[in-house]
Amino acid sequence: MNQKNFITRRSYSNEATLFINPQKIKTITKSKKPRMVFSFFIVILIFSAILSISAYADETKDTEKFWLIYKAKTAPIIFIATKGEIQKDDYLTFLLDSDNCEEVGFSFQITSEMESVPTNDDIYQVLVKHNPGYEYTTKAGIVDTYDLGNSFRTQFIFANILSVQEVIEELSQKESFEIELQYSNEEGLSDPYLFFDIMTNKWNLSKFKKHLLEAQTKCRYQYFDTKEI
Repeated sequence: MNQKNFITRRSYSNEATLFINPQKIKTITKSKKPRMVFSFFIVILIFSAILSISAYADETKDTEKFWLIYKAKTAPIIFIATKGEIQKDDYLTFLLDSDNCEEVGFSFQITSEMESVPTNDDIYQVLVKHNPGYEYTTKAGIVDTYDLGNSFRTQFIFANILSVQEVIEELSQKESFEIELQYSNEEGLSDPYLFFDIMTNKWNLSKFKKHLLEAQTKCRYQYFDTKEI
C-alpha cells in the first residue's frame, strides 16, 4: 500500500463508542465477494449516530457482559451490541433496520496502537470463527477510524444483509463470534499488518438470540419512542 493512502488521526472525545453504517447492501453468500460502497450521505449519518450514543456507551463500559439495545435518532437503525473478550471495549454490533424490523447487518471494531491509520476505502480479508472447526473467510470494509489518544479505533462492516430468521439460524447455536484480519495478495485488499497490532477479537453469543428477538419486538411495536439515543 502506498504512503499516500495513509491519513492522519481525527480526534473524538469518547472512547467507548458504537459505530454504525445504516447502508443497505444486497445479501451475499460466503462464497461471493462483497462489494463495499459507502456514500457520503451514509457517512454523515454514521457520525451523527456515533456522537449521540457515546454517553450511554461510557456509562456501561465497566460491565463485563451485557447487551446494548437502543435505537439511533439519526438513522433507521437499532443497535444490538456486546463487548469483546480480547479487546474489552470493542463492540460486535448487529444493525437491525428499524423501517422493516427484519433486515440485519453486522459491524465490529478493532483498536490499534500502530502509527499508521487505515483509510475508509480499505477492504480486508476476515477469517470468521464460531465453534471449533467452523470457520470461513469473507471481507469487511472500513466505516471510519477514531483517535483515542494513544491508540485508534476502527469500525468495520460486512457487506452481508440477512433477515432476522437467517441470522438466528446461522448463529443461535454458535458459542461465539471470532474474527481475525488476514493478509491476502488478492487485488484490492489491504494489508492489516500495516495498521493493526491486534487483529483479532471474540464475542460471546450465549444470549444473542434473546436480545435480537427482543429488539425486533420493540421495533415492531415502536417501543423506542422514549428510548432513542
